Amino acid sequence: MEKIIFENGLTVALDRRPEAHSAAVSIYVAAGNRFENEKFCGASHFTEHIVFKGTEQRTSDMIARESDLLGGQLNAYTAKEYTCFYSRALTSHVPRTLHLLCDMLCHPRLDPHDIETEKGVVLEEIGMYEDSPEDRCSDMLTALCYKGHPLGYNILGSRESVQSFNADVLREYMSQLYVPERIVVSMCGNFDRNEVLDILNQYFGQMKNTNNPLKYDKLTLNGGFTLHRRKSEQMQVAFCFKGLPHGHELRHAASFYSSILGGAQSSRINQRIREELGLAYSVYSFSSLYLGTGVFGISAGLAPKSTEKFFSEVAKILKSSRFDITADEVELTREQFKAGTALSNESMAAIASSMGRQLLMDGEYVNLEGVLKKIDCVTLDAINEAAKLVTDPTIVALSAVGETKSEAFYKKMLEYFN
Repeated sequence: MEKIIFENGLTVALDRRPEAHSAAVSIYVAAGNRFENEKFCGASHFTEHIVFKGTEQRTSDMIARESDLLGGQLNAYTAKEYTCFYSRALTSHVPRTLHLLCDMLCHPRLDPHDIETEKGVVLEEIGMYEDSPEDRCSDMLTALCYKGHPLGYNILGSRESVQSFNADVLREYMSQLYVPERIVVSMCGNFDRNEVLDILNQYFGQMKNTNNPLKYDKLTLNGGFTLHRRKSEQMQVAFCFKGLPHGHELRHAASFYSSILGGAQSSRINQRIREELGLAYSVYSFSSLYLGTGVFGISAGLAPKSTEKFFSEVAKILKSSRFDITADEVELTREQFKAGTALSNESMAAIASSMGRQLLMDGEYVNLEGVLKKIDCVTLDAINEAAKLVTDPTIVALSAVGETKSEAFYKKMLEYFN
């Protein structure tokens, strides 16, 4: 990988593979709800949508037609701490694809009519997520954990915040976050290096560094519970502890623990809760590592009558797993991780994405061989240490959606983890 930093702070990562017939490009922007405020709540996600609606030179129809004509893939997504725009194209179409992506990010039209139309699309998306008990339960848990901080915002924003957006608000938002020092462009495949750099310089080279690099504050977790009562056949419950922050030295060991606990079919929670007791169809562990903070927890869908039994059994599993992980479980997980990591990094799109994300979040890139070496270095002692950290019962947060019970009941459920 070749890493290039423009004078204005834009980072470019290039991995040329002349034997390939295509190339993948990812553009990462340090723009997610972590960096919003009440005025801009949901603006990261809305901006991801609106740049596809047209530029100063292209209408939304032209963007769609050009993307289809190039025969590749053009899309985007928004996460808590970044937004990613990506594309794949044949080598002969790389220049046009890159022009298209850069034009969208650097010269969005932000037409008032387009904004009003897109509000309807995003409001429907909010409605879709509100109708999903699992998504709603997860969002409620995050909002509880980071109450009062933008990291707790829903990525989509609220109905009220989305309705308040206009061209001036979005331009102000983009002027603060869509700046060169917060952008990483990564490419993998067969492309002309000088041509790519010329195109990037044409669009991003004229931008000024605004002295607003990616920075963050360390956050503490809030505990307690949050409930949403609705008629349903099934309860969705989730609870979490203080997890590890992004970049923590034990993050790989914690991933091992999460898989052993509830991340695979052979995991302890899946075997006990689903296979032996039949309490849930879907039950799994999750780990979210953010800059300066993180959460680790369990989520499940189950019948309301099974709720207390579920918490009781999971608490037992958690307590025992802090000290009795076996060497066989570790080696099984190691092979799973190595295979999964290797298979997921075989495509040029995956490599471009990995380069861009790592350089944005970490400032450095560890290639496949480096990651596999880190997986090989994970020890049982490190996993035990990580297990104690990510299941520390000092702070526990819980959320439930469905035919919820009394507050006293959920206070009792939290006590199972002490």
